[in-house]
Amino acid sequence: MIGQPVILFALFILLLGLISLALALSSLARAVKNLKSDTLALAKTVVRQQNDMAGLCSAAIVIDERLIEHDGHLSRLVADIEAANGQREANRSYYLAIDKIKKGANVEELVSECGLSLAEAALLLRLHGAGDLDSRKSSP
Repeated sequence: MIGQPVILFALFILLLGLISLALALSSLARAVKNLKSDTLALAKTVVRQQNDMAGLCSAAIVIDERLIEHDGHLSRLVADIEAANGQREANRSYYLAIDKIKKGANVEELVSECGLSLAEAALLLRLHGAGDLDSRKSSP
């Protein structure tokens, strides 16, 4: 039979094994508890980030609508400026003709040099001329 010291030694080894197993289980239980806590914290972070993303998307939609509105307004302003510039260019020939009238130009000079029609040149001469229209109609 087996002696008493061998049985005691086997029981001691078995007891050490059980203590080691209990310590390992305790450590694993703490690790599981920490993991659950970390998982809960991460889940809360994900929910907050999802809410933030929803808010950002909503804000982006509003900003996009405003940009579209401002783009239309800007397009109208650019068209107005281009029209005003075109009008200024169209009026340039009239200003040139008025300047020539003040320097004594006649109807034919206005028509040929300023690109005006005969009626426009005659009207400008009447409005801005400083003398008799008949004397300016043609110069020899």
